[in-house]
Amino acid sequence: VHTAKGLQDMVSPLLTLVFGYGFKIADSAFFADFRWFCKNQMGQVASLVAEKVRHHRGIIENYDAVLTNRILELSGELQQHYKLMQRMADVALDGDKLRHYLGSCVGLSSQQADAAFLLPRKELKGSAGALGDVLDCYAQDDCGAPGTVWQAYNATTRYLTHGSGHHKSTEVTRARNIILGTAGKEATKAFELASELV
Repeated sequence: VHTAKGLQDMVSPLLTLVFGYGFKIADSAFFADFRWFCKNQMGQVASLVAEKVRHHRGIIENYDAVLTNRILELSGELQQHYKLMQRMADVALDGDKLRHYLGSCVGLSSQQADAAFLLPRKELKGSAGALGDVLDCYAQDDCGAPGTVWQAYNATTRYLTHGSGHHKSTEVTRARNIILGTAGKEATKAFELASELV
């Protein structure tokens, strides 16, 4: 993503393989966005659903077939996906729209986000407290495109991988949460909401 400061905020499709166990998780293969700036996996590419892999007979051949077919299909989808990211870096976002976007990402309505913004930080609890944490990530994130949808989206994914309550987890736990858990779902939601702003 080319930013306003002339920098490249690198995001690459990261091939992610998931191996199931105990019938709780299906074997699957998909691409996830990986932001090199902060070594941050941003969650599964929103429009690219994981392909399940058959778990019997030639498992290696099954993965190979799924990945080969998916890579061929992905060329056009990924180009559109990253063009959308570029537009995020070109569109300004501030004031009420910024507050409402970040609030939506943590489950707050516009009215709740406005109310939370007026309270002292130490009084914020639950989702309102999460909004404060996301705003901290927003202030700390020098993505090269300040004041844009891109910075707001990255603040959310930064919070989900490094923010309060997440930084105490192990790297394995954080990776699992962003790939398979609630953080991944929240990152996908944040991407979809950001897409609507550009």
